[in-house]
Amino acid sequence: MDSQILTLANTKADVFLIYSVTPRACAQAIRKAHETGWRPMRFISSGCANKETVMVPAGLEAATGIMSVGALKPYSADSTDPDLVAYREFMKARLPNIDPANLAAGYGYMVAQALVVVLTQCKNDLSRENIMAQAANLKGVALPMLMPGVTLNTSPTDYRPIKDGYMVEFRDNQFNVISELLRGS
Repeated sequence: MDSQILTLANTKADVFLIYSVTPRACAQAIRKAHETGWRPMRFISSGCANKETVMVPAGLEAATGIMSVGALKPYSADSTDPDLVAYREFMKARLPNIDPANLAAGYGYMVAQALVVVLTQCKNDLSRENIMAQAANLKGVALPMLMPGVTLNTSPTDYRPIKDGYMVEFRDNQFNVISELLRGS
């Protein structure tokens, strides 16, 4: 990873997009770019926009200013948002050894909520065929962990449930929303 980042840093590019699905690779890329003194505008894939598994290992100073697109509500331990309070209480009761700030935990919680919607739409027909049909026909499903305006939408020709989100920036040791809702296609 280091040699690839050094090669990229030597280009003096103004923008650095880290598109990785593994937290370790994201953290290593962020840290090495920072160590070189290369300071382009930096974007990471939403799967790596995780304070606990990417930003902390990379170094909070090195991670400051990184941007991504987010659809889940940013977690805050002191939030009074009823949905985040319910999530925090669920985590405390069911998974006390997992930090609720871990984006993977919040994402898993949201996916479980989406599964409940799909199974409810199935009614009494839990055949594979019907489960797949219902999963491919989600329309405007708002879930508690999604940011305002973000809904799940699928079709038989488009299985991507989340197409919208907000630009977020890692600053002051947390991700902060910095845009209006961005609509995908």
